[in-house]
Amino acid sequence: MKRSSVKFDISVYTIEFKSIFLYKDIQQQFVEFLETEYNQEPFFAVLEINELNELTESESIIKKCKEIVKKYLTIGSDFEVNISQETKDNLMSSLKKQLEEKEWILEETAYEIFYPLKRILLLELCADNWPRFVRSKNFIKMIEKYSENTKVMKVITALKYPFKDEHYEKPFVTTSEMSFLNELLAESFAWEPIYRKKHFSVYQTQMRFLPESKYFSHAKSLKLHATLPFSFEKVIRFFLSMDYFKFSDPSVTNIDIRENLKIVDLGKKYPEDSIANQVYSIIGEVCVQPPFPVHTSRKSIDCFCISFDNETQTFTFVRRPYLGDYKGQDIDWTKKLGFDFIDKSNVKKNVEGYILAVMNMVKLEIINSEITRMSLLTSLIFQLFINYLLFSGRSKRLFTIRFCDSNRC
Repeated sequence: MKRSSVKFDISVYTIEFKSIFLYKDIQQQFVEFLETEYNQEPFFAVLEINELNELTESESIIKKCKEIVKKYLTIGSDFEVNISQETKDNLMSSLKKQLEEKEWILEETAYEIFYPLKRILLLELCADNWPRFVRSKNFIKMIEKYSENTKVMKVITALKYPFKDEHYEKPFVTTSEMSFLNELLAESFAWEPIYRKKHFSVYQTQMRFLPESKYFSHAKSLKLHATLPFSFEKVIRFFLSMDYFKFSDPSVTNIDIRENLKIVDLGKKYPEDSIANQVYSIIGEVCVQPPFPVHTSRKSIDCFCISFDNETQTFTFVRRPYLGDYKGQDIDWTKKLGFDFIDKSNVKKNVEGYILAVMNMVKLEIINSEITRMSLLTSLIFQLFINYLLFSGRSKRLFTIRFCDSNRC
Protein backbone atom coordinates (compact mmCIF):
# COMPACT_ATOMS: atom_id res chain seq x y z
CA MET A 1 0.00 0.00 0.00
CA LYS A 2 1.55 3.31 -1.10
CA ARG A 3 0.54 6.11 1.17
CA SER A 4 1.19 8.63 -1.60
CA SER A 5 -1.68 7.27 -3.71
CA VAL A 6 -3.95 5.59 -1.17
CA LYS A 7 -5.40 7.35 1.85
CA PHE A 8 -4.51 5.65 5.10
CA ASP A 9 -7.55 3.85 6.57
CA ILE A 10 -6.88 2.42 10.01
CA SER A 11 -10.19 0.53 10.02
CA VAL A 12 -8.82 -2.16 7.69
CA TYR A 13 -5.97 -3.15 10.02
CA THR A 14 -5.50 -5.33 13.05
CA ILE A 15 -3.05 -3.97 15.63
CA GLU A 16 -0.45 -6.33 17.08
CA PHE A 17 -0.18 -6.22 20.88
CA LYS A 18 3.41 -7.52 20.74
CA SER A 19 4.45 -4.26 19.02
CA ILE A 20 4.77 -2.56 22.43
CA PHE A 21 7.82 -4.75 23.05
CA LEU A 22 9.36 -4.12 19.63
CA TYR A 23 9.27 -0.34 19.21
CA LYS A 24 10.19 2.22 21.84
CA ASP A 25 7.82 4.96 20.67
CA ILE A 26 4.81 2.63 20.83
CA GLN A 27 5.91 1.38 24.25
CA GLN A 28 6.44 4.88 25.59
CA GLN A 29 3.03 6.00 24.39
CA PHE A 30 1.45 2.91 25.95
CA VAL A 31 3.13 3.71 29.28
CA GLU A 32 1.85 7.29 29.12
CA PHE A 33 -1.64 6.00 28.38
CA LEU A 34 -1.49 3.57 31.33
CA GLU A 35 -0.50 6.49 33.54
CA THR A 36 -3.77 8.24 32.65
CA GLU A 37 -5.59 5.05 33.70
CA TYR A 38 -3.51 4.66 36.88
CA ASN A 39 -2.40 1.19 35.81
CA GLN A 40 1.32 1.30 34.94
CA GLU A 41 2.37 -1.29 37.54
CA PRO A 42 1.41 -4.45 35.58
CA PHE A 43 3.35 -3.37 32.50
CA PHE A 44 6.43 -2.35 34.49
CA ALA A 45 6.33 -5.74 36.22
CA VAL A 46 6.25 -7.51 32.83
CA LEU A 47 9.26 -5.52 31.61
CA GLU A 48 11.26 -6.47 34.72
CA ILE A 49 10.27 -10.15 34.39
CA ASN A 50 11.54 -10.01 30.79
CA GLU A 51 14.90 -8.79 32.11
CA LEU A 52 15.34 -12.17 33.83
CA ASN A 53 15.87 -13.70 30.38
CA GLU A 54 18.81 -11.40 29.74
CA LEU A 55 20.72 -12.12 32.97
CA THR A 56 23.27 -14.95 33.11
CA GLU A 57 24.95 -14.74 36.53
CA SER A 58 23.19 -16.34 39.52
CA GLU A 59 23.87 -13.38 41.78
CA SER A 60 22.23 -10.93 39.35
CA ILE A 61 19.26 -13.25 38.74
CA ILE A 62 18.56 -13.75 42.46
CA LYS A 63 18.92 -10.02 43.09
CA LYS A 64 16.40 -9.24 40.33
CA CYS A 65 13.96 -11.83 41.74
CA LYS A 66 14.12 -10.18 45.15
CA GLU A 67 13.52 -6.77 43.56
CA ILE A 68 10.45 -8.00 41.68
CA VAL A 69 9.02 -9.63 44.81
CA LYS A 70 9.59 -6.55 46.96
CA LYS A 71 8.32 -4.09 44.37
CA TYR A 72 5.31 -5.89 42.88
CA LEU A 73 4.23 -8.62 45.31
CA THR A 74 4.76 -7.13 48.77
CA ILE A 75 1.51 -6.03 50.40
CA GLY A 76 1.38 -2.25 50.68
CA SER A 77 4.08 -1.63 48.10
CA ASP A 78 3.54 1.42 45.87
CA PHE A 79 3.78 -0.86 42.80
CA GLU A 80 1.88 -3.88 44.15
CA VAL A 81 0.01 -5.63 41.31
CA ASN A 82 -3.55 -6.83 41.69
CA ILE A 83 -3.39 -10.63 41.46
CA SER A 84 -5.05 -13.48 43.33
CA GLN A 85 -3.57 -14.62 46.63
CA GLU A 86 -3.26 -18.11 45.18
CA THR A 87 -1.03 -16.89 42.34
CA LYS A 88 1.10 -14.95 44.78
CA ASP A 89 1.39 -17.90 47.19
CA ASN A 90 2.36 -20.33 44.41
CA LEU A 91 5.09 -18.01 43.16
CA MET A 92 6.50 -17.34 46.63
CA SER A 93 6.44 -21.05 47.44
CA SER A 94 8.56 -21.76 44.36
CA LEU A 95 11.05 -19.02 45.26
CA LYS A 96 11.23 -19.37 49.06
CA LYS A 97 14.27 -21.66 49.28
CA GLN A 98 16.01 -20.15 46.25
CA LEU A 99 16.07 -16.59 47.58
CA GLU A 100 18.12 -17.77 50.55
CA GLU A 101 20.86 -19.18 48.26
CA LYS A 102 23.77 -17.47 46.50
CA GLU A 103 23.68 -19.79 43.48
CA TRP A 104 20.71 -20.78 41.35
CA ILE A 105 19.70 -24.28 42.51
CA LEU A 106 16.27 -24.80 40.95
CA GLU A 107 15.61 -26.77 37.75
CA GLU A 108 13.29 -24.03 36.49
CA THR A 109 14.79 -20.75 35.40
CA ALA A 110 13.76 -17.54 37.15
CA TYR A 111 11.87 -16.47 34.04
CA GLU A 112 9.93 -19.75 33.97
CA ILE A 113 8.91 -19.29 37.60
CA PHE A 114 7.66 -15.75 36.98
CA TYR A 115 6.05 -16.57 33.61
CA PRO A 116 2.59 -17.43 35.05
CA LEU A 117 2.53 -13.99 36.68
CA LYS A 118 3.64 -12.34 33.45
CA ARG A 119 0.92 -14.14 31.50
CA ILE A 120 -1.82 -12.99 33.88
CA LEU A 121 -0.63 -9.38 33.73
CA LEU A 122 -0.37 -9.38 29.92
CA LEU A 123 -3.82 -10.85 29.43
CA GLU A 124 -5.31 -8.21 31.70
CA LEU A 125 -3.51 -5.40 29.85
CA CYS A 126 -4.44 -6.79 26.45
CA ALA A 127 -8.09 -7.26 27.37
CA ASP A 128 -8.68 -4.10 29.39
CA ASN A 129 -6.24 -1.31 28.47
CA TRP A 130 -5.06 -2.21 24.97
CA PRO A 131 -8.43 -1.73 23.14
CA ARG A 132 -8.78 1.75 24.60
CA PHE A 133 -5.14 2.63 23.88
CA VAL A 134 -5.30 1.79 20.16
CA ARG A 135 -8.41 3.96 19.82
CA SER A 136 -6.81 6.97 21.51
CA LYS A 137 -6.14 10.06 19.36
CA ASN A 138 -2.39 10.05 20.03
CA PHE A 139 -2.00 6.43 18.95
CA ILE A 140 -4.04 6.86 15.75
CA LYS A 141 -2.01 9.95 14.86
CA MET A 142 1.32 8.15 15.39
CA ILE A 143 0.61 4.70 13.94
CA GLU A 144 0.30 5.53 10.21
CA LYS A 145 4.07 5.30 9.74
CA TYR A 146 3.83 1.58 10.61
CA SER A 147 1.12 0.79 8.04
CA GLU A 148 3.51 -1.37 5.99
CA ASN A 149 5.11 -3.03 9.03
CA THR A 150 3.37 -6.39 9.62
CA LYS A 151 4.96 -6.67 13.08
CA VAL A 152 2.72 -3.78 14.09
CA MET A 153 -0.26 -3.80 11.72
CA LYS A 154 -1.85 -6.31 9.37
CA VAL A 155 -4.52 -5.76 6.75
CA ILE A 156 -7.73 -7.59 7.72
CA THR A 157 -8.12 -10.22 5.02
CA ALA A 158 -11.32 -11.36 6.76
CA LEU A 159 -13.05 -8.27 5.35
CA LYS A 160 -13.02 -9.97 1.96
CA TYR A 161 -12.67 -13.63 2.82
CA PRO A 162 -13.22 -15.90 -0.22
CA PHE A 163 -15.36 -18.57 1.47
CA LYS A 164 -18.15 -19.96 -0.67
CA ASP A 165 -20.85 -22.42 0.34
CA GLU A 166 -18.82 -25.29 -1.12
CA HIS A 167 -16.35 -24.71 1.71
CA TYR A 168 -18.94 -25.91 4.21
CA GLU A 169 -19.56 -29.20 2.44
CA LYS A 170 -16.65 -30.75 4.36
CA PRO A 171 -17.21 -31.93 7.95
CA PHE A 172 -14.15 -30.33 9.55
CA VAL A 173 -12.52 -26.96 10.16
CA THR A 174 -9.59 -26.13 7.89
CA THR A 175 -6.45 -24.25 8.86
CA SER A 176 -7.52 -21.31 6.67
CA GLU A 177 -10.93 -21.21 8.35
CA MET A 178 -9.31 -21.22 11.79
CA SER A 179 -7.03 -18.35 10.72
CA PHE A 180 -10.10 -16.47 9.49
CA LEU A 181 -11.89 -16.85 12.84
CA ASN A 182 -8.76 -15.95 14.82
CA GLU A 183 -8.34 -12.82 12.74
CA LEU A 184 -11.91 -11.78 13.49
CA LEU A 185 -11.11 -12.14 17.20
CA ALA A 186 -8.08 -9.85 16.89
CA GLU A 187 -8.17 -6.18 17.91
CA SER A 188 -9.05 -3.90 14.98
CA PHE A 189 -10.95 -0.72 14.21
CA ALA A 190 -13.47 -2.69 12.18
CA TRP A 191 -14.98 -3.55 15.58
CA GLU A 192 -16.96 -0.98 17.54
CA PRO A 193 -17.00 -1.40 21.33
CA ILE A 194 -20.60 -1.33 22.54
CA TYR A 195 -20.03 -2.28 26.18
CA ARG A 196 -17.02 -2.27 28.47
CA LYS A 197 -16.61 -3.10 32.09
CA LYS A 198 -13.60 -4.54 33.83
CA HIS A 199 -13.10 -8.16 32.71
CA PHE A 200 -15.98 -7.89 30.20
CA SER A 201 -16.02 -6.30 26.71
CA VAL A 202 -18.48 -6.60 23.81
CA TYR A 203 -17.89 -5.48 20.21
CA GLN A 204 -19.99 -5.34 17.07
CA THR A 205 -19.09 -4.77 13.42
CA GLN A 206 -20.92 -3.72 10.28
CA MET A 207 -18.64 -5.66 7.97
CA ARG A 208 -20.07 -8.47 5.85
CA PHE A 209 -17.30 -11.02 5.86
CA LEU A 210 -18.85 -13.83 3.78
CA PRO A 211 -19.87 -11.93 0.62
CA GLU A 212 -19.33 -14.96 -1.65
CA SER A 213 -21.79 -17.15 0.25
CA LYS A 214 -25.33 -17.70 -0.99
CA TYR A 215 -26.67 -18.50 2.46
CA PHE A 216 -24.54 -16.25 4.68
CA SER A 217 -23.88 -13.17 2.53
CA HIS A 218 -25.80 -10.87 4.90
CA ALA A 219 -24.31 -12.33 8.06
CA LYS A 220 -22.50 -10.03 10.45
CA SER A 221 -20.84 -10.79 13.73
CA LEU A 222 -20.36 -9.86 17.36
CA LYS A 223 -17.53 -10.76 19.74
CA LEU A 224 -17.10 -10.85 23.46
CA HIS A 225 -13.99 -11.01 25.65
CA ALA A 226 -14.23 -11.81 29.36
CA THR A 227 -12.14 -12.97 32.29
CA LEU A 228 -14.19 -15.52 34.20
CA PRO A 229 -13.69 -16.33 37.91
CA PHE A 230 -14.13 -20.06 37.29
CA SER A 231 -11.76 -22.97 36.74
CA PHE A 232 -10.80 -24.00 33.20
CA GLU A 233 -12.48 -27.42 33.64
CA LYS A 234 -15.76 -25.90 34.82
CA VAL A 235 -15.89 -23.43 31.93
CA ILE A 236 -15.19 -26.18 29.37
CA ARG A 237 -18.03 -28.27 30.79
CA PHE A 238 -20.37 -25.35 30.27
CA PHE A 239 -19.36 -24.77 26.65
CA LEU A 240 -19.76 -28.46 25.85
CA SER A 241 -23.23 -28.59 27.38
CA MET A 242 -26.72 -27.71 26.21
CA ASP A 243 -26.57 -24.76 28.60
CA TYR A 244 -24.16 -22.97 26.25
CA PHE A 245 -26.29 -23.46 23.14
CA LYS A 246 -29.37 -22.11 24.88
CA PHE A 247 -27.29 -19.25 26.27
CA SER A 248 -25.77 -18.19 22.92
CA ASP A 249 -28.87 -18.99 20.87
CA PRO A 250 -32.09 -18.97 22.97
CA SER A 251 -34.09 -20.35 20.05
CA VAL A 252 -32.25 -23.72 20.08
CA THR A 253 -34.71 -26.39 21.19
CA ASN A 254 -32.65 -29.56 20.75
CA ILE A 255 -29.36 -30.99 19.43
CA ASP A 256 -29.04 -34.60 18.28
CA ILE A 257 -25.52 -35.95 17.79
CA ARG A 258 -25.46 -37.96 14.56
CA GLU A 259 -21.82 -38.86 14.01
CA ASN A 260 -18.42 -38.64 15.73
CA LEU A 261 -15.64 -38.33 13.14
CA LYS A 262 -11.99 -39.13 13.80
CA ILE A 263 -9.53 -36.57 12.51
CA VAL A 264 -7.16 -39.32 11.34
CA ASP A 265 -9.86 -40.80 9.11
CA LEU A 266 -10.82 -37.38 7.76
CA GLY A 267 -7.18 -36.70 6.92
CA LYS A 268 -7.08 -39.85 4.81
CA LYS A 269 -10.38 -39.05 3.10
CA TYR A 270 -9.41 -35.44 2.34
CA PRO A 271 -5.61 -35.60 1.83
CA GLU A 272 -5.46 -32.33 -0.10
CA ASP A 273 -7.12 -30.29 2.65
CA SER A 274 -5.25 -28.67 5.51
CA ILE A 275 -7.26 -29.74 8.56
CA ALA A 276 -6.79 -27.60 11.64
CA ASN A 277 -5.32 -29.22 14.75
CA GLN A 278 -8.53 -30.73 16.12
CA VAL A 279 -9.23 -33.41 18.68
CA TYR A 280 -12.34 -34.58 16.84
CA SER A 281 -15.26 -33.44 14.71
CA ILE A 282 -18.94 -34.08 15.49
CA ILE A 283 -21.95 -33.87 13.16
CA GLY A 284 -25.20 -32.91 14.88
CA GLU A 285 -28.74 -31.91 13.91
CA VAL A 286 -29.79 -28.65 15.54
CA CYS A 287 -33.46 -27.74 15.96
CA VAL A 288 -34.35 -24.07 16.43
CA GLN A 289 -37.38 -21.81 16.47
CA PRO A 290 -36.19 -18.40 15.17
CA PRO A 291 -37.76 -15.23 16.58
CA PHE A 292 -40.12 -12.79 14.85
CA PRO A 293 -40.55 -12.12 11.92
CA VAL A 294 -39.94 -15.81 11.16
CA HIS A 295 -42.67 -18.26 12.14
CA THR A 296 -41.17 -21.49 10.76
CA SER A 297 -38.95 -23.72 12.85
CA ARG A 298 -35.65 -24.84 11.32
CA LYS A 299 -33.36 -27.85 11.42
CA SER A 300 -29.77 -27.80 10.24
CA ILE A 301 -26.82 -30.17 10.24
CA ASP A 302 -23.88 -28.54 12.01
CA CYS A 303 -20.23 -29.42 12.41
CA PHE A 304 -18.68 -29.12 15.89
CA CYS A 305 -14.86 -29.17 16.09
CA ILE A 306 -12.73 -29.11 19.23
CA SER A 307 -8.99 -28.57 19.69
CA PHE A 308 -6.54 -27.97 22.53
CA ASP A 309 -3.12 -26.34 22.20
CA ASN A 310 -1.00 -27.68 25.03
CA GLU A 311 1.73 -25.09 24.48
CA THR A 312 -0.54 -22.07 24.89
CA GLN A 313 -3.03 -23.87 27.15
CA THR A 314 -5.86 -22.82 24.86
CA PHE A 315 -9.10 -24.70 24.19
CA THR A 316 -10.95 -23.87 20.95
CA PHE A 317 -14.52 -24.82 20.11
CA VAL A 318 -15.94 -24.10 16.64
CA ARG A 319 -19.52 -24.65 15.53
CA ARG A 320 -20.41 -24.04 11.91
CA PRO A 321 -22.81 -25.22 9.17
CA TYR A 322 -22.30 -28.53 7.41
CA LEU A 323 -23.80 -28.22 3.93
CA GLY A 324 -22.63 -31.59 2.62
CA ASP A 325 -24.68 -34.74 2.25
CA TYR A 326 -25.25 -36.56 5.51
CA LYS A 327 -24.53 -40.28 5.16
CA GLY A 328 -25.43 -40.32 1.49
CA GLN A 329 -28.69 -38.40 1.89
CA ASP A 330 -29.42 -35.91 -0.88
CA ILE A 331 -30.42 -32.83 1.11
CA ASP A 332 -32.08 -29.81 -0.48
CA TRP A 333 -30.20 -27.17 1.48
CA THR A 334 -31.89 -24.25 -0.28
CA LYS A 335 -35.21 -25.45 1.13
CA LYS A 336 -33.75 -26.57 4.44
CA LEU A 337 -32.17 -23.18 5.20
CA GLY A 338 -35.11 -21.20 3.84
CA PHE A 339 -37.32 -19.10 6.10
CA ASP A 340 -41.02 -18.34 5.86
CA PHE A 341 -41.16 -14.62 6.64
CA ILE A 342 -44.15 -12.97 8.24
CA ASP A 343 -42.68 -9.58 7.34
CA LYS A 344 -41.58 -9.31 3.69
CA SER A 345 -39.77 -6.00 4.17
CA ASN A 346 -36.02 -5.28 4.34
CA VAL A 347 -35.83 -6.95 7.75
CA LYS A 348 -35.55 -10.19 5.79
CA LYS A 349 -31.91 -9.44 4.94
CA ASN A 350 -31.07 -8.91 8.60
CA VAL A 351 -32.77 -12.08 9.72
CA GLU A 352 -30.95 -14.10 7.06
CA GLY A 353 -27.82 -13.24 9.01
CA TYR A 354 -29.37 -15.19 11.86
CA ILE A 355 -28.13 -18.35 10.16
CA LEU A 356 -24.64 -17.33 11.26
CA ALA A 357 -25.73 -18.27 14.78
CA VAL A 358 -24.53 -21.75 13.81
CA MET A 359 -21.09 -20.37 12.93
CA ASN A 360 -19.27 -19.35 16.07
CA MET A 361 -16.00 -19.78 17.87
CA VAL A 362 -15.05 -19.95 21.54
CA LYS A 363 -11.46 -19.74 22.78
CA LEU A 364 -10.65 -20.48 26.41
CA GLU A 365 -7.26 -19.82 27.98
CA ILE A 366 -6.00 -21.02 31.36
CA ILE A 367 -4.93 -18.13 33.59
CA ASN A 368 -4.69 -20.06 36.85
CA SER A 369 -6.73 -22.70 38.67
CA GLU A 370 -9.63 -20.29 39.32
CA ILE A 371 -9.49 -17.84 36.38
CA THR A 372 -10.22 -18.52 32.70
CA ARG A 373 -9.97 -16.11 29.79
CA MET A 374 -12.81 -16.38 27.24
CA SER A 375 -13.11 -14.98 23.71
CA LEU A 376 -16.34 -15.60 21.83
CA LEU A 377 -17.30 -14.86 18.24
CA THR A 378 -20.92 -15.29 17.21
CA SER A 379 -23.71 -13.85 15.07
CA LEU A 380 -25.15 -10.37 15.38
CA ILE A 381 -28.49 -11.79 16.47
CA PHE A 382 -26.74 -12.61 19.75
CA GLN A 383 -26.63 -8.86 20.39
CA LEU A 384 -30.34 -8.88 21.24
CA PHE A 385 -29.61 -11.25 24.09
CA ILE A 386 -26.45 -9.38 25.16
CA ASN A 387 -28.35 -6.08 25.28
CA TYR A 388 -30.92 -7.69 27.54
CA LEU A 389 -28.17 -8.85 29.89
CA LEU A 390 -26.20 -5.61 29.91
CA PHE A 391 -29.01 -3.18 30.35
CA SER A 392 -30.98 -5.31 32.77
CA GLY A 393 -27.90 -5.76 34.97
CA ARG A 394 -28.24 -9.54 34.89
CA SER A 395 -24.99 -10.51 33.15
CA LYS A 396 -22.97 -11.27 36.28
CA ARG A 397 -25.81 -13.22 37.87
CA LEU A 398 -26.45 -15.24 34.70
CA PHE A 399 -22.79 -16.14 34.23
CA THR A 400 -22.56 -17.21 37.86
CA ILE A 401 -25.68 -19.38 37.67
CA ARG A 402 -24.72 -20.95 34.35
CA PHE A 403 -21.19 -21.90 35.33
CA CYS A 404 -22.20 -23.17 38.74
CA ASP A 405 -24.95 -25.29 37.16
CA SER A 406 -22.45 -26.70 34.65
CA ASN A 407 -21.12 -28.94 37.41
CA ARG A 408 -24.11 -31.15 36.71
CA CYS A 409 -23.19 -31.61 33.05
